[in-house]
Amino acid sequence: MIVQPDKRFRTAMVLLGIVALQAVPSKAEELYVATTGNDAWSGKLPNPNPQKNDGPFATLERAREELRKRKAVGALKGGATVFVRGGMYELPRTFKVGVEDSGTAEGPVVYRSYQKEKPILIGGRKITGFEPYKGEISKADVGAQGFKGLYFRQLFFEGQRQHLA
Repeated sequence: MIVQPDKRFRTAMVLLGIVALQAVPSKAEELYVATTGNDAWSGKLPNPNPQKNDGPFATLERAREELRKRKAVGALKGGATVFVRGGMYELPRTFKVGVEDSGTAEGPVVYRSYQKEKPILIGGRKITGFEPYKGEISKADVGAQGFKGLYFRQLFFEGQRQHLA
């Protein structure tokens, strides 16, 4: 004898299935930034096929822009993590994140270093063209590099703070 479930039982099972599917957390999006990246790429880890020219972004700004696009279409329900690969990143301007860049308690947006790599964010700009001046003193034409009229408070050379002349 075969027993057919009644209509209420089937409806309850369908509803239970829908609730169970909604309770499964969405997978967090992952984007990557690397000093060897390119802002025209997808922001994913490098494809094993180097001919595809795809991989991480080059800048935090591009990763933030991509997250904003995805959030606008509702694609960040599970949150997102931007992994920043090791290396030195020179920021030409302040990196700003606002309310539009936040996630939720269930789906946070996180910027973090990739595994045990050490990214370094620098808010300054490089000075190039140093040449010998007197003894161990070097000089560079900072005016020609767009620094004319700027007051320097600190100067670092090979990771060491220098005395300003």
